[in-house]
Amino acid sequence: MTNRKPQVIYSYTFFNDWENCNHKAARKHILKDLPRGPQTEQMKWGITVHKAFEDRINSGKPFDPELAKYEKYVNFGHYRVRAELKVAVDAKGAPCDFFDNDKVKVRGKIDIQLDRADRPDTAVIIDVKTGKVREDPGEIELHAMMLGMRYPQMKNIYGHYLWLRDDRLGKRHDLSGVAQKWNETQALIDDVEHAIKMQHFPKNQNPLCDWCDVKDCEFNGKGRNR
Repeated sequence: MTNRKPQVIYSYTFFNDWENCNHKAARKHILKDLPRGPQTEQMKWGITVHKAFEDRINSGKPFDPELAKYEKYVNFGHYRVRAELKVAVDAKGAPCDFFDNDKVKVRGKIDIQLDRADRPDTAVIIDVKTGKVREDPGEIELHAMMLGMRYPQMKNIYGHYLWLRDDRLGKRHDLSGVAQKWNETQALIDDVEHAIKMQHFPKNQNPLCDWCDVKDCEFNGKGRNR
């Protein structure tokens, strides 16, 4: 690893990779010295589905026949519905433009966001998933944090995962703890930036090593153990 200190823009994907393995996250998101691997069929399908939901909600474009059964997840009565809402905050937690790389500290995209004119203090976010069920609220907590910072009148924020493979909404998560989530996020960012300063990114051998793209790591099992 070199001694350069690149600008880091944080996201749920970064934080998830960091928790899994500091070394992997550093190579993938900080040094960015890994070749981009080919898209799997699962990844391509995920992109197709998210684009279809975005077009259906934001532009009114009908679903293709294979996705028509999910029409029930884009009509929510009196709620205003928006898809692929881009949210971002700067180093002080103030909302900023998603694409302003000089200011953005954390950013993300909300797959589906709902609110009502007669209940401006309440919002719902839905994260569309095409894979296996895993009710970990971390991703929607982070996105709800940035939504609450952008719209401080939204004091009550709730969220669901939408499990398309099972054709059902997941359980409701209360995501209203915006200030607490920001404090936790700041603490994690401080840890990461201390590691960057020290150039210390320890490896963590774990079950995901068999799928890792850091092929020069001694723990890498990609292609060997399957």
